[in-house]
Amino acid sequence: MMTAAEEQADLKKNPLPECSTCLHCYVPEAECDLRDEEDNKDRCEYAPDDDHDDTLPPMEQAFRVQTRIEMLQDELKRLQGRSSALLEKIVVSKIETEGPYSLIDKKRSVRVPDPVKFKEMFPEAYAAIKQEDVDRAMKKIDEILASELTNIPVKRAEELIGKIPLTKISDEKVYHSYSILFAEVKPS
Repeated sequence: MMTAAEEQADLKKNPLPECSTCLHCYVPEAECDLRDEEDNKDRCEYAPDDDHDDTLPPMEQAFRVQTRIEMLQDELKRLQGRSSALLEKIVVSKIETEGPYSLIDKKRSVRVPDPVKFKEMFPEAYAAIKQEDVDRAMKKIDEILASELTNIPVKRAEELIGKIPLTKISDEKVYHSYSILFAEVKPS
C-alpha cells in the first residue's frame, strides 16, 4: 500500500486518463477491477446507489436514505462485533500469521504510578499533586456556586413543588425530530 506522498508522485508520473467510461471512479471500464459482479449491472461499486435518484419526490428520497442509514448502522454494529470477536479469538489462539495475513500488535506503553507506593516514597510530591487536584475541584465548585441554573430538572421540581405550580411557571418548548414513514396507499 502506498503512502499519500507515494500516491501523489505516482499520479504525477501516471495521471488518470481524461477520457473514462467509468464515470464513478474515473478508471476506464476495461481496467476497473471494482465492478459489481454480483448483480451484473456492469457498473463499479462507486456508482450511485438505488436510493440516489433525483427524479423521485424528495420525501421518497429522504425515506430511502433514512432506511439505508439505519440498515448500514445495524450492519456496522454487527460487523464491529464480529471483528472484535474474531480478533479476540486470534489473540487468544496466539496466531500471528496465516497465509498472507499478519496480526499487528500496536503496543502503547504508559507509566501508571502506584498511588500507595508513590505516597510512601514521595510524601511531599504526593501532597502537592493532591492539593492541585483539590484546588481544581474547588474551582469547579466555586464556578457552579457562582452561576445561575440554566435549566430546572422537571421531575425533581415536581417532587419539590408539585405539578400544577410548576406548569404555571413553565414555558412550553417543542422539539422536532423528523423521520419519513412509508404508508402504502391502497387503491379505492
